Amino acid sequence: MKKFNIDELIWFIILILLAAGIIFLIRSEEITNFVSADMLVYFYISVFILGIFIIFQFNRIFTVSRKIEITNKFIPITFTLIIGGILFFIMPIMSSDNNFYDDLLLYYNDDVIVIDNENYTILDDINENKEKYEGKTMVFLGYIDEESEGVDETLITREKISCCQADKEKIQIKVKGLDTSVKSGQWISIAGKISFDDGFYINVNDYRIQNKPKDIYYHEHL
Repeated sequence: MKKFNIDELIWFIILILLAAGIIFLIRSEEITNFVSADMLVYFYISVFILGIFIIFQFNRIFTVSRKIEITNKFIPITFTLIIGGILFFIMPIMSSDNNFYDDLLLYYNDDVIVIDNENYTILDDINENKEKYEGKTMVFLGYIDEESEGVDETLITREKISCCQADKEKIQIKVKGLDTSVKSGQWISIAGKISFDDGFYINVNDYRIQNKPKDIYYHEHL
């Protein structure tokens, strides 16, 4: 009759928790705040490999314990998993309030240029083609940057990542017409006319402060 090995059982549970944690990150899409969406394939591979380890580890639960107990060595990783569980399941996760942003899209319908993850590169084209874009309406969701362009000008920023946090860069739009009460770091939805001086800027018609969106980055496709 096989004996019950508590150390191998603990390691079996830890492997399951690790796999479940990765799956949770993928399904919640929170992981895209740290790595590019194109990198998710490696997380799927990790889940597959952990699944293989879990299958083989199950058989080791019913083996003779080694003379040197290793239970205490699992404490650090177990503690980390517990803290992770508290952060993801107990503490409230700020949800996005995109109702006003969606309302702007519906209001302006097909006559609006929407800057999003799929077409943020159009900003370079706007700078180079004044005649084509001047007077058109743009809708953009970003945060108010600490860098100020002037007394009546504000920079609205969204960051782009290609692979991970280390290679992120700012995508910025200069706007005019915001209330002076807005604060640096606040997320804001804006709509306004594309205008030009030295470069293009948005003359804001509508705006609203919003919660941070679920995915705060644009992702460059590799």
